[in-house]
Amino acid sequence: MKKLITLLFTFSLLCGTALAQNYGIPGVDYNAQATPQIINEITGENVLTTLAWTSLAPSVNAYSRSCVAYITIGANDYIYQFGGGSTTQHTGVARYDVAANTWTNTGFAAIPTGISAGTAITIGDKIYVFGGQSTAGLGKTYMYDPVANTWATKANMLTLVTDALVVKFEDNNYVYVIGGGDGLFGTVVQSAVQLYNVATDTYTACTPLPAAVSMMGGGILNYTIIATGGWNGTTGSPTTYKGVINPANPTQITWTTVANYPAGGVTRMASFPVTLGTYPSAAGIFCTGGALDGATLQGATHLYNFCTDAWEVLTPNLSQPRSNFKGCGKMDNNVYAVAGFTTVGVGTNDKATLTAIAGNCYSPIPVELTSFSASVSGNVVELLWETASEINNSGFSIERKSADNEYVEIGFVPGFGTTTEPKSYSFIDQDLQNGIYSYRLKQIDFNGTFEYSDVVEVEIITPATFNLEQNYPNPFNPSTSIKYSLAEAGNVRLSVYNTVGEEVAVLVNGFSQAGSFEVNFDASNLSTGVYLYKLQSANSVQTKKMMLLK
Repeated sequence: MKKLITLLFTFSLLCGTALAQNYGIPGVDYNAQATPQIINEITGENVLTTLAWTSLAPSVNAYSRSCVAYITIGANDYIYQFGGGSTTQHTGVARYDVAANTWTNTGFAAIPTGISAGTAITIGDKIYVFGGQSTAGLGKTYMYDPVANTWATKANMLTLVTDALVVKFEDNNYVYVIGGGDGLFGTVVQSAVQLYNVATDTYTACTPLPAAVSMMGGGILNYTIIATGGWNGTTGSPTTYKGVINPANPTQITWTTVANYPAGGVTRMASFPVTLGTYPSAAGIFCTGGALDGATLQGATHLYNFCTDAWEVLTPNLSQPRSNFKGCGKMDNNVYAVAGFTTVGVGTNDKATLTAIAGNCYSPIPVELTSFSASVSGNVVELLWETASEINNSGFSIERKSADNEYVEIGFVPGFGTTTEPKSYSFIDQDLQNGIYSYRLKQIDFNGTFEYSDVVEVEIITPATFNLEQNYPNPFNPSTSIKYSLAEAGNVRLSVYNTVGEEVAVLVNGFSQAGSFEVNFDASNLSTGVYLYKLQSANSVQTKKMMLLK
């Protein structure tokens, strides 16, 4: 049964007031104008998702408002922590070794400028940091290379903010910067939504939020964004916005409101997407901690379940209620909540593990195959296919079947991993005998799941005669195409001679199956004149003339 308790964080309010008095910044880490609130204690009733917390080694950078990103380098998993602070806004970097459960903050290149209430996003083998310093230096984008230990300054945002909700679309090319403000509990908040294109290092304005909000939690799965809680310029906002991205135009987002955040108008919570199970899997947006109206620290934890399209209350609570921190992970069933603010900056490091999540509705954006075709040239088959988008695409196994035989793998073409850009592929199957052949693609994800394409069919017909065709074009400069056909398999030689009988090029020399063939002759190193080309097999010879005009 749920019961009401009064949380009187007097010490926290006094700290917030002290900040305002000492530094002239009202509520940098805390909204000192708010009054204590009565909130619901979390119970285990009606919980669909089960949760366990693990306390890990605390960060050596015990800062409020830092940002974190999870990254795999080689065989090792790490969490990088960047910046943080309020009156002093830091440029330092710390790294957590997940396997060793240890932190270090020495030897890392400093961020070019202080980042406070920013967001770190892993994109491939790099980490991008979005945000800036409160009131000065907002809207920065930096790229960190953890292997080279170097920073690169990228394009500034169109609307200069920090404290935004920043989420990575499953295509590694796109990042959404949603709302945000100047890092203070004031009236400077934004409704702007900005799309960052990693490949082109450019920002584009998107459909804005229905209202201006900063300090939100949330996340993204497939084409759906959840943005919840935050600061609306005067108080904490409990509103949850659901944004559906137009697949044909990622700048177009349809925003609607769904159920409010269960803990109310909570600011600066830690949040991150989670999934559990094989596809289609359970999935949701995990949210924990924060401060109600920027003042009352929270330990409550919730999940926006994509399968039930509703909020779930999770237990147990976060062991140390705190705000001004970020969540990160590898989008599985674990979320790491690092550092934060109580009355001071803390380095507390907790791992949330969801051991069950209700539902099985989530699958990554599939590989969308838009075309697959086959063409024949002699005894050579060329396969061509295109995709409109890909998620977790390891690649394509090419399978062939002839007559009554089973399909066999004849090759593999690597995919592009995750992308919403159209991609083109090709594969050549050579030296085929007469007959009818069927081809299909086996698209394989990184997790081993696969799906077959439709089947394409071709027929190889062996020519009835030995024949050498006239080259085309003729005259030519500097290259021309020569076609020939063989009625039977055997050794064959195709060579080029000048008019005094000197051999100047050998285009084919060796065993060949019966069939029709085409070769290209590049005469860039020869002078203008008439040349002879001769096709010779064990039983036949044919010769023709061609003209090179330079």
